[in-house]
Amino acid sequence: MAEADVRDLEALEHFLLQLVGFQERLGKQQEEARGEMNRATNWIEKESPAYWQEQDRIAKRKWVEAREALLQCQAVTRADDHPSCTEHRKRLEKWTRRVSFCEKQLRFIKQAQLEWDQELQGLRLKIQHVADLVDSRLPMAKQHLDTLLEPLRRYASLRSEPVVAPVEISLPPSSEEGSAS
Repeated sequence: MAEADVRDLEALEHFLLQLVGFQERLGKQQEEARGEMNRATNWIEKESPAYWQEQDRIAKRKWVEAREALLQCQAVTRADDHPSCTEHRKRLEKWTRRVSFCEKQLRFIKQAQLEWDQELQGLRLKIQHVADLVDSRLPMAKQHLDTLLEPLRRYASLRSEPVVAPVEISLPPSSEEGSAS
């Protein structure tokens, strides 16, 4: 029979506990990553487009108001009158720039959504690998280590039991033995 040399069963059991702790932490981090990914997706696909669509709508309304004000100013002002419509022109230019910026942002968001969708596929795959590790591979490793530890525990308990040496008892010579001599 082969002899086992189990020196530090506690180290293996400590490793098993560390493995369980790692599995729990990794599971939590995987859920956090999934949550962050969902929040980013919501922002890119819903919140940001809604914000810029609203900003574009406001800018276009303000542009129409500024244009009407400029037209009214130009209609009232004649060439020989001193008041110019410079402020109205500046306001119209401001809202023209804002409309242009909002439209640029909306185009950018559409491009960002396409890029995010591509990136998201890779992220989902990586998170799925982590989920597989947490839900399947680490529990299997734990079970395997537990299975290996059980015979080692039994072996260690046998080694730790006190060995009782046989005791020789010397009996005094009996009276029958003494009378026979």
